[in-house]
Amino acid sequence: MKVLFRVDASAVMGIGHVMRCLTLARSLRARGAQVTFACRALDGNQIERIQQDFCVLSLPTTYAGELHGLTPEARVCAAADCAAVRAAVGECHFDWCVLDHYGLGLEWQHRVMSFCRRLLVIDDLPQRQHDCDLLLDQNLLDEPPGIYPGRSALRLFGPRYSLLREEFSYYRDLPRPQQHEPRPRVLLFFGGGASAQELLRVLPALLSLPLLLDIVIGSARPERSALEQLLQGQPQACLHVNTEHMAKLLHATDLYVGSGGTVTWERACLGVPGVVAALSLNQQAMSRACAEAGLQVYLGESHKLQPDDWQNAVSQLLAQPERLALMRLRATELVDGLGVIRVVEAMERLL
Repeated sequence: MKVLFRVDASAVMGIGHVMRCLTLARSLRARGAQVTFACRALDGNQIERIQQDFCVLSLPTTYAGELHGLTPEARVCAAADCAAVRAAVGECHFDWCVLDHYGLGLEWQHRVMSFCRRLLVIDDLPQRQHDCDLLLDQNLLDEPPGIYPGRSALRLFGPRYSLLREEFSYYRDLPRPQQHEPRPRVLLFFGGGASAQELLRVLPALLSLPLLLDIVIGSARPERSALEQLLQGQPQACLHVNTEHMAKLLHATDLYVGSGGTVTWERACLGVPGVVAALSLNQQAMSRACAEAGLQVYLGESHKLQPDDWQNAVSQLLAQPERLALMRLRATELVDGLGVIRVVEAMERLL
């Protein structure tokens, strides 16, 4: 099986799309597939990370007449992008194309089918229209019937299809480490995109609480030096830059604090409750749905919150051990860590 992935990461988009595609790509390769990525070298891209495992075809950073997107959902010129992909792959044809990109929609999907037999679209914006063979949305959907108008031969919806790396299943089966420290351990993560400013705004309020803090950021963050200065003389806080050990960190934590996104299902697999706000439009519905399902406290849109809102929510939740225990149970019931296997098997069946 030959598989082409079309995905980007940037300071605006974050890295969640790339990370879940890498998880799927590794699982496909383990089943004998040949995998190629096509990406744009945008500011904050993850091309070097992808190249550690797979061939990456480099696409133009901008196309004629295109403005740099200010939101993750900003449209990309479908004709120009698909032509660039076609030129990069040459005469090669693929059994599957995997598209994980808010900026590329129905027109791009029609064009790519000229050199790909099957199309898998990964999305979490239910109002978008698609024409594909396989549609994957790993979120809890609280939208009415009629979501995702258009053709999709097979739909895989819900957290049981979450694309999680093998280490999450590994840590899920281990007992939580015994805490010899009375202070709760809290993990802070505000996404891999242009959200570190929000972290800088919230962090001082949490440093004033009796907590052990693990703070996760991407390596390309310009705010890194400001964070390091803020954490000087704060032995209870540890900064983790571009970590490859998210599963280990989540396994050891008592509470997650930060943004929604793909990390939601990583921590659900390990039974980690959360205090969450939406940092982008696509995080709002899923964050609200997860709160209603009992996985987390949802504070709303991050730009409308004050640091004290975060501090109060964290303090109140940590003071309710029975509620935390129920959140852990609800989370692990939703996600078992085997979603990527189910997706790969569906791709194989459709071929």
